[in-house]
Amino acid sequence: MLILRHHLWELAVEHVETDISISLRGLTIGVGCSRSTRILYTKMTSFVPVLLAVLLSVVVSGWKNDFDQPVDFQCPSELSFISRFESTHNNRKEDRRFNFDCRRVPAVSGSVTCSWSGYVNKYDAMVLYTCPNQGYLNGMHSIHSNNYEDRRFKFRCCSPPSGLDFKNCHWTGYVNGWDSYVNYHVPYGFVIRGVFSIHDNGKEDRRFRFEICRSV
Repeated sequence: MLILRHHLWELAVEHVETDISISLRGLTIGVGCSRSTRILYTKMTSFVPVLLAVLLSVVVSGWKNDFDQPVDFQCPSELSFISRFESTHNNRKEDRRFNFDCRRVPAVSGSVTCSWSGYVNKYDAMVLYTCPNQGYLNGMHSIHSNNYEDRRFKFRCCSPPSGLDFKNCHWTGYVNGWDSYVNYHVPYGFVIRGVFSIHDNGKEDRRFRFEICRSV
């Protein structure tokens, strides 16, 4: 912040003739500053917190939802699947933020059919969902309840007309612990076909597993 203020100060003094002294580190302003310069400096440095807030909001906006708010995500292309599942938990909100990346399905070209499921779980209940028609996971929708401190989920799946020729399908272990951060990357050559999740009423959190299949 001190460096940023120094740069703002340099911009200010370009347009104001004044007798000032600045230390070598740019931290001390001499007493020779005119009143107008001090006012201008004060006004410009007052924008520093605002600028930092803007920068922070850009970082936070990487999440696809805020705590207690819905998630509504689908990959930009129907030929892509969710290849990265990122989530962080907040103990005060008792909820999770989510973030996703997508990657092209190597074995798919041409037309595909995509559709959303209905809600696949009730609050506090298990999630066990597999994409129909040999399909792959392309999107996720979720709503949060402050009463239950849990989420319900819908999933979007896509598949070519004849489905994918999956091989080596298996379930991962749990990709996260209770209240913990997760950043799971699907191995190359695999896609997500299914989602499994359990809820704990004491932790008020969920753990996740994924069914992944080789698609090449």
